[in-house]
Amino acid sequence: MLLSAKKLPTVSRYLIGAGLALFALMLQIGVAAIVGNRIPFLLFIPSVALAAAVLGTGPAAIVLLTGFLYGCSLFPLDTLHAGSFRDQLSLGLFVVVGVFFIYVGGKMRAMVNRALDAELALLNEKLARERADDERLRQLYQQVRSSEERYRNLFDSMDQGFCVIDVIFNDAGVAVDYRVLEMNPAGIAIYGLGDVVDKTIKEVVPHIGSYWIDTYAKVALTGRPVRFENQAQSSGRWFEGYATRVGDADSRKVALLFTDVSVRKENEARLRRLAADLSEVDRRKTEFLAVLAHELRNPLAPIRSGLDILKLSGSNPQMVERMRDMMDRQVTHMVRLVDDLLDIARINGGKIDLKKERVSLQSVMSAAVEANAPLIESARHRLYVVMPDESVEVTVDPTRMVQVLGNLLNNAAKYTPAGGRIDLSAVRDGDQIVISVEDNGVGIPEASLPFIFDMFNQVGRNMDLSHGGLGIGLSLVKRLVELHDGSIGVTSGGTHSGGSIFTIRLPLSAPLQADALPAAGVAAPLRTDTFKILVVDDNADAAQTLASLLEFKGHSIRVANDGVEALEVVEDWIPEVGLIDIGMPNLNGYELAQALRKNPALDHMALVALTGWGAETDRAMSKEAGFVEHLTKPVDFDAIEAVLDRLGKPTPRYPTAPTSASRN
Repeated sequence: MLLSAKKLPTVSRYLIGAGLALFALMLQIGVAAIVGNRIPFLLFIPSVALAAAVLGTGPAAIVLLTGFLYGCSLFPLDTLHAGSFRDQLSLGLFVVVGVFFIYVGGKMRAMVNRALDAELALLNEKLARERADDERLRQLYQQVRSSEERYRNLFDSMDQGFCVIDVIFNDAGVAVDYRVLEMNPAGIAIYGLGDVVDKTIKEVVPHIGSYWIDTYAKVALTGRPVRFENQAQSSGRWFEGYATRVGDADSRKVALLFTDVSVRKENEARLRRLAADLSEVDRRKTEFLAVLAHELRNPLAPIRSGLDILKLSGSNPQMVERMRDMMDRQVTHMVRLVDDLLDIARINGGKIDLKKERVSLQSVMSAAVEANAPLIESARHRLYVVMPDESVEVTVDPTRMVQVLGNLLNNAAKYTPAGGRIDLSAVRDGDQIVISVEDNGVGIPEASLPFIFDMFNQVGRNMDLSHGGLGIGLSLVKRLVELHDGSIGVTSGGTHSGGSIFTIRLPLSAPLQADALPAAGVAAPLRTDTFKILVVDDNADAAQTLASLLEFKGHSIRVANDGVEALEVVEDWIPEVGLIDIGMPNLNGYELAQALRKNPALDHMALVALTGWGAETDRAMSKEAGFVEHLTKPVDFDAIEAVLDRLGKPTPRYPTAPTSASRN
């Protein structure tokens, strides 16, 4: 009330004071009507005090003045100053008491106002603190809400699994299960078990491994976080993660951050296997190089010895004949090694060119037997050949298929003890022909069977079983058979004379229609003319040896040891055929061919490449440069004679459009 009165404007306070005076007057008149005027100022005294305390001095003075006038009204006007002393004393006391109350009330009002101001200041301060607290609470709430939103956004948008679990212990304090309290969408997807929130793990995965429960229990009990990587036995997947306790020491809640690393583990395992395979390939390559050096030295040693013997006994025809045969065998062996290497390189590069034709299977088998008969006979083996009664035709490259069967017969002869048995058989099986090469030799260990067709693989490399070779023969056989749309397999009784059986399956040729049969005719005879031949090779010994053989056959020969010298020769001597090496210094074979084509006098000169470069790209480059034939060193002299026979007498040999090619 005091606080409210303090806030009233001055006019309002005076009006209220006047109202209070009027109210007190009315009450006093009422009281006087009942008890008379014995107590004329009964209600004015407290009204003055109240007005002084609440409304101030001015309003209290109005009340006092009203009471004074009321008191004066009780006396006749003509006796106002001559009234009884008692009445005048009562009126004076009222005025004195009223003034006193106005004074005291004013002081009280001032004190009350100060107290009220102090209380109001305290209230305002308290209100300000409460408002500040409310603002801080509002800000804290906003921060908590923002933090919760960020947490929820992070929780939902993480690409790693995140969950909070509560580890469950039995009465003995042993962890037996855990409950998933929350898990983000990525975790549910990674887990792959549906929504597991509010479920125990054993409700979802009854046979979960103890590793997971024990690991999380240890984190919950010790508070020490752990990183883990382990495979889930139930699904076979690998998980990697981080676990840490949530809360104080009494908390059994654990937060998990995890991800599925199964693909990474598979890649790591694949890389380990690849590294092991590469290591094995490197080991085989190293062994292969050692074997290659050994295999090349083996024929070179007797050749060198044979040359020394020829120097000492050149006049002994029998010795010369024997040394010649020996050197021919050793050179043939070396050529076979090099041919195998080149064939493997061509197959690996996808550059081998099969010259398939429809041939009799019997002719292919007979050619393979004939080629390997000397080795089989020298080891005193018994060879049994079983062919189909009816004629069987296959569409194959006869040279390559003879090579395949010859390789298998050669292996059977080498790995079968002297006096053994070798069976070569062929039988029809539906639209296929099945060819088998069987021996009763040392056999193949069971552990080696899956790798028998691998590159550089040699079973029985130890000294008592090794029979030479580079370890590429069976790999070459398998690839050649597959290029013929066939397949090859092997079985063996193992070691201790268990023997081996190699089985080839090839598709049979479709029957020929009557109008597709070749017309009968007589093959054109081979030309036997002699030529003027230019031999160009930077290897002087090779060039001179070839020149001697050609001269022995009646040809007219000139020799040049590089391209520049060859150009000098043709200035005053026009050859009909050029046997030209490719890899020469100063001017290589391709560049020499270009220079020769610029000479009009040499338009009828046929160029034959005689080189160690034998890949399909090399053959294409030599053809582009104008060579009509491409022979790979070392070349059998019969192959050279066959080329000369095909050439006949000279005709224009160059392409009409000049091209360029080079090789260092």
